[in-house]
Amino acid sequence: MKIATVAKYIVFLLGSLFIRFSFSNCLAPSGQEGSINYNTNTKVHDYCDGTNWKSLVSEGIIDKATLVDPDQKISSSVFSIPLGNYLYVFQNNPQETLFTMDISDKENPIVIASLQTNHSSSSGIGLGNYLYVLNSSTLYIYNITNPISISLEGSITNSLISSGTEIDIDGNYLYLSDGIDGMTIIDVTDRTSPVIAGNVKDATQLSDIRSIAVSGNYAYALTTNDRLTTIDISN
Repeated sequence: MKIATVAKYIVFLLGSLFIRFSFSNCLAPSGQEGSINYNTNTKVHDYCDGTNWKSLVSEGIIDKATLVDPDQKISSSVFSIPLGNYLYVFQNNPQETLFTMDISDKENPIVIASLQTNHSSSSGIGLGNYLYVLNSSTLYIYNITNPISISLEGSITNSLISSGTEIDIDGNYLYLSDGIDGMTIIDVTDRTSPVIAGNVKDATQLSDIRSIAVSGNYAYALTTNDRLTTIDISN
């Protein structure tokens, strides 16, 4: 995800008539609707509303305290997911919250949004416009198309997810430990309604998985007893 992206519109010159495709963008610098850009002149962050760049401060979206000291809000992070120029930070205490941080200016990262999740989180992964977050026996999917307005897209609760903490993604499939002795595959093609696609168990080979990685037709699971198991996921 980029703070300043190439504008997604094409202008055709037909005589004196210009036809513009209906993509929402800002210019100077170019950016899509929802993009965040650090304004070096005003020393604050601006966001693209689809037409113009507007200050996050003057529009009341964030205040100066947030800009100066983001730690005033993030007191006890559990884990974070970096995606492009954003860092998504999950906090369980004192309140279960998902924070969005703009890290485009590495020396001045700021909190630009927060969402009360109402659930604790143990681990997660991000890809494209979505975050996939594990908690106990539930997988939550968050839509981050607009980083300052994150929403819950879908979820699935199943005993095959159990207390899993390890997760990887390949295309439309999530691969995660089931917390005991196996790996569960979840089809997230429809992110509003993810479904269990499969599960493999082996009390010896897959006992207490601590890391999962997927590459091509294979998943690689590393267990706490330093055993590496290769799983064929081609079918």
